[in-house]
Order: sequence, then C-alpha cells, then structure tokens
Amino acid sequence: YGTVAKMTTEEWDRVLAVNLLAPVQLIREFLPDLRAQPEAHILNVSSVYGLIATNRATAYHCTKFALVGLSEALRAECDRNGLGVTAFCPGFMQTDLFSPAEDGKPDRRPPAWLCSSTARGADKAVKAILRDRRMVVVSPLAQVLYATRRVFPGLLDSLYRIGRRRKLRERKERVKDRSGVEDKRPPGDERRAA
Repeated sequence: YGTVAKMTTEEWDRVLAVNLLAPVQLIREFLPDLRAQPEAHILNVSSVYGLIATNRATAYHCTKFALVGLSEALRAECDRNGLGVTAFCPGFMQTDLFSPAEDGKPDRRPPAWLCSSTARGADKAVKAILRDRRMVVVSPLAQVLYATRRVFPGLLDSLYRIGRRRKLRERKERVKDRSGVEDKRPPGDERRAA
C-alpha cells in the first residue's frame, strides 16, 4: 500500500513477486499436467482492484490488472485444449488482509457491510469453475464498481481529476509568475510545461 513515489524498490519487488510472478511461475510449472487433466481449471485470484483503479495502491493494482490480463490470455491460449481459466475478483472479503499493513498506520479494514463472507466467495469460485466462467466478481460493492466502470468508463477518472484541475490552475499561476508570460492553454491540457 502506498503511492508510486513512496514505495521502495524492495516493496515493489515484493508485491510483484507475490501477486504476479508467483502465479505466473506456478502456472508455467503445472500447465503441462493441467492440460492433461480433463477436470483441471485455473482460478487466478485477482481483485476488484484488477478491474478499477484507486489512488495509493498502484503496485497492487498493477499486479491485479496483470492477473486479469493473464487469465484472459491463458483462457484464449488454453481454450482449445479444454482447460478453463477464471479471473476471481472478489472485492472486499471478511479476512485479515488489511491487518498486517507494514506502513505503521492503523488497521484499514473496510466496514463489515461492504464485505462478503469467505463462504460466499468460495461458493462463487466453485460455481465459476463448474460453469467455466471467464470472470467472477463477488461482493455487491465490487459488482457495482465494476458495472459502473463498464457503463461509465471515465467516471472515476473524472472524480480524481476534480482536485487535479485546481492544482493545474495553481501551477499555471506559478509558471506565469516566474516567466511573466501567461500560458494560454486551457486547464487540464497535459502537455503544458511544469
């Protein structure tokens, strides 16, 4: 957990190793055996954060988006062999995932009403495997977030940009004050000089 600039190289390496490189290596090692088993199915545990992005969790998002992409690519690659692949994107679950945060900040556990039980998650995972579903999203909040992103793809980006427009205006004023020349480009133009 943390912004790109605040996370150390070691923290990035750890998140990438655990959340992405380990699943890739396991799949590569077991793929020949899995293809030989008619009942085999790969369930990649991603996250709703592999479907939508928020701030301050870029490394985590990077790995979870990659797992969704890996699942889709594997599904396309293995489908003719009969090997099923599902991306499991549960959303918040009633687990201790948020307790061991290493940043020294208090427990960030989401409220219980936003979480689904692990039993519900397991049930949805088994049904997804049996039905050979491409993806499964479990918690109601995750379903709403994913549906919102699909229907209104720019909504979250627009919400994040609200504060950005103010900062761009402030930056424009600082550039004008330093140079004495007013920047005529409209606020929000990413090509402006900083």
